[in-house]
Amino acid sequence: MTMKYDQWKRILSAIDNEADLSKDNVIEKIKEKLSQYSDEYTQLSETGFDASLTCLNIEYTSSCIEPGFFGLPPIRNQVEIHHRTLFILAAITGHVKIVEALIERGIDINTVDKDGLTPLHKAAGNAQVEVVNALIKKGANVKAVSKDGITPLHCAALSSNNKEIVEILVKEGADVNASLDESMITPLHMAARGYNANQEVVQALIEKGANIDAVDKDGLTPLHMAASRDFSGKIVKTLIKGKANIDAVDKCGRTPLHFATDCFSSTNIEILIENGADYSLKNKNGEAPIDFNEHVAQLAREKEQKQAEKNAREKGIFAGCATAALSTAIAVTLFATGTVAVELMSVMIAAAIITAAALAVGGITYSILKPSTKMDETKEAQNVNGNVPEGGKAAD
Repeated sequence: MTMKYDQWKRILSAIDNEADLSKDNVIEKIKEKLSQYSDEYTQLSETGFDASLTCLNIEYTSSCIEPGFFGLPPIRNQVEIHHRTLFILAAITGHVKIVEALIERGIDINTVDKDGLTPLHKAAGNAQVEVVNALIKKGANVKAVSKDGITPLHCAALSSNNKEIVEILVKEGADVNASLDESMITPLHMAARGYNANQEVVQALIEKGANIDAVDKDGLTPLHMAASRDFSGKIVKTLIKGKANIDAVDKCGRTPLHFATDCFSSTNIEILIENGADYSLKNKNGEAPIDFNEHVAQLAREKEQKQAEKNAREKGIFAGCATAALSTAIAVTLFATGTVAVELMSVMIAAAIITAAALAVGGITYSILKPSTKMDETKEAQNVNGNVPEGGKAAD
């Protein structure tokens, strides 16, 4: 008594495409199409073809990625049996005419499955914009919660490219900061757990007032989740632009940079460090990102080198300007008191001397403060004990 999902889709598509479909004949058309499938026909007939009561056994085949040899993830097909009512199945597959006909027949628009999920949950999670609009228009509860506290907005946020549905649900009163009962995960957490396809959903939720630093039961923020999942860096950038706390810590003392480091996400590591993430913060085990990831250590060295050079340049410029100002003041005083004859050649020579002195002071200051690259090279040539290997060469 199990039919494949694709078979059900073909049956529902055929019914949905019939021009004369209405509340008066929708059940008859379902009976007609199912007459060749005795098991399903019998199953539905036992409940009087009530589309909201009969749970159909539907076979889904999905691709499952598993760890493989040499880091290559093999893909295998995974078969699952889902239990859906005909009404919910029509919502999932986007057959809006069937949905509307069943609603007009008086079906309970907020009927739930065994997990407490309504047709609106399912339509939102499967990017069925037309069905979502039809359900809301007929009074579907946008704040409905499942047994685990899941709202339609959670479902929409988790699925890819659902920006339009997210905006519709929020406009109709969905709670943008609703959290699951036990995990305390919000819709923004859900969206941040996705991949780059959810970047627009993340942006939409932020614009609609989602708490960008909301924490789940483990103290994780959306940025923690994005740092370990979004390898394109798009969601991480969006959250940082939205003023997410870049050094937020979870209950184990881990920052988003810890998560990016654990997942070897070089893109996210670079984005986080470029935006000021503290690579020296330690978790509760005393571990800092800089301690166990060479890429983090290298980026830290480069950042510190650039900052030192910037400081040296700024101090050199300041010293030069100060020298120029002081020299000019002295020259003006001398000219004003008549100590030095005010002649054109003398003025030009004085200006040249002042400029040269200022440049010299600035250059000397920069040279003194500029980080020594030779010292860095010597350090890199040393071994872990701080000793230069025999022969004065770095070990291979």
